[in-house]
Amino acid sequence: MKYRAQHTGLRDLKGLLELCQQKSIDRGYVVTKSLDDFGTIPDLPDTNTRILRIPAPLLCYWMGESELTLEQQ
Repeated sequence: MKYRAQHTGLRDLKGLLELCQQKSIDRGYVVTKSLDDFGTIPDLPDTNTRILRIPAPLLCYWMGESELTLEQQ
């Protein structure tokens, strides 16, 4: 996971992609500060890993929602 204020390019993802390949991780996340920066990062070279950009407030909401759902079960 990375947390970025500026646009994240392929060069910035080199370490994340290497880790995902070494550990056979199929999804990675870049947590962004911008509310409109959401979606997959296209055209990743030589990998089966999908990287998703997600705004921090949305990630916090999803994490909180999952905790509430677990408590209700």
